[in-house]
Amino acid sequence: MTEDLKTLGRAFMGFVAVSLLYVGLIGINYFSLKHPVAVESMVEWGQEAFLLLSVAVVLSTLKSGFARGALILVAGFLGVLFVRELDAYMDEIVHGFWKWPAVLVLLTSLFAAYKVGVKETVHDLAQLVKTKSFVLLCPSVAMLLVYSRLFGFKGMWASVHGAAIEAGHQVASWGAFKSFGEEAAELLAYALIFVAVLVLKCEAGCKAKCKA
Repeated sequence: MTEDLKTLGRAFMGFVAVSLLYVGLIGINYFSLKHPVAVESMVEWGQEAFLLLSVAVVLSTLKSGFARGALILVAGFLGVLFVRELDAYMDEIVHGFWKWPAVLVLLTSLFAAYKVGVKETVHDLAQLVKTKSFVLLCPSVAMLLVYSRLFGFKGMWASVHGAAIEAGHQVASWGAFKSFGEEAAELLAYALIFVAVLVLKCEAGCKAKCKA
């Protein structure tokens, strides 16, 4: 009975924590609209912060020894995404300059995983897929790479804008709504990825204790 109540309590606290996270994301979106900044928006700053924190969490999880090869690849993937999000700043150097550090991060992670061993890394990836955190990580990455891109499809927003005009509504240019919607979807995806890697870190720590 006591253990059951503790389990339910942890589940409730998890619900509250994620709910507060969502409230915070809405706050970032609203504040970004009210207080625009140069180069990037505060929503994009939030994306970069979640990405950087996710990379740090994954790298710190390497100490557990769990799925080392897979974690290296995950850190590399998130690192490439982080570099990509900095394109607005790197374009000040040369347009498209972000591709070079992104390739460097990618090759470094691939080489590090190769040093672990191809067979071992494949096994580690299989172990990662079996974790509870992957249940959240997988749809979060899909939201980032697929949903947010489709949600930001110009044709869809132009059609919505046209339908609103035909209905007699006075609305601003669809471009502003398109950009805001896409960036907000990306922010949510990055936040969920961060939650997923936190869960992964906890799982890896538990597995390390069990082995000890």
